[in-house]
Amino acid sequence: MGFERNYQVKIPFNQILQRGYSTSSNDNNVLTPWSVTGFTDAEGSFIVRVRKNARYRSGYNVVPVFSIALHKKDLNLLRSIKSFFGEAGHIWKDSNLSMYKYRIESLKQINHWILPHFDKYSLITQKQSDYMLFRKVVELVNAKKHLKVDNLQEFVSIRAVLNKGLSDYEISKFNVKPVNIVKPVISAVKTFNPYWIAGFVSGDGCFMIKIRKTNNTITKHQVVLAFKITQHSKDKDLMENLISYFNCGVLEKYSKTPAFDLSVYKFIDNYEKILPFFNKYDIIGCKYKDFKCWANVAELIKQKKHLEPSGLKKIIELRANMNNHRT
Repeated sequence: MGFERNYQVKIPFNQILQRGYSTSSNDNNVLTPWSVTGFTDAEGSFIVRVRKNARYRSGYNVVPVFSIALHKKDLNLLRSIKSFFGEAGHIWKDSNLSMYKYRIESLKQINHWILPHFDKYSLITQKQSDYMLFRKVVELVNAKKHLKVDNLQEFVSIRAVLNKGLSDYEISKFNVKPVNIVKPVISAVKTFNPYWIAGFVSGDGCFMIKIRKTNNTITKHQVVLAFKITQHSKDKDLMENLISYFNCGVLEKYSKTPAFDLSVYKFIDNYEKILPFFNKYDIIGCKYKDFKCWANVAELIKQKKHLEPSGLKKIIELRANMNNHRT
């Protein structure tokens, strides 16, 4: 099958360049099926639109949508993901001018690319439950069930529990009373494909350099290497299993939001476990630059250069090109 042949191949970004795309040589956009799934677990959305449309006998149109929205710094990664899915869908600038969206709304393209991919390379966060409901909607639309007004209740009921759900006001506009849809609860896996982790961290991970004042060094500063993954509390078990996988880190609860950080602060853990892992299994997108700066700082710390004024200056320069500081 042509689909299967194209589907299995890694897509180096230099091939995408030949199609007219441009990118920084410092970006890494080599995608594998599992890295795409991991990144989707972090940044993707499975959406079902139910909107009034007089052209349909039911009076409503139902449109399943696969979507990823990223900062403009990762526009080239969106282009790479679009290429991975056979150039299906569209990318456009959001009303927030710093954001771009990639969406697939064509039912044919969703059937051809999205369902086969996520059926084979399954999501493993609780987002998998959204995908399962999304898939159910696609099946119903394939069967033309959306064309009958009697089926509107089922579509609205599913839409009401997807993602952030619908408000009572939004539900009332459909003039139907939703039935109770039980959203599947996804059991946390204990084994991980390393490319899934790389993709997931590319979305929800953070490589950090903390510099604190102290009187215990010649430079009067302490340099701390940190690695974090932030996730909603509903995936707490998954985060704990990632700690077991890496054999390092702690789980930190956010005080005001239902979220947790998987945090690694010990230098020896970051240098001997986290650094070698992501040297082998690449971060994708512009966060690859953050990792490279972070890795350079790790080497400077290993060589005790952070205790020298010249070394500290170099670390400060590297940190200035990381995360929110980087344009």
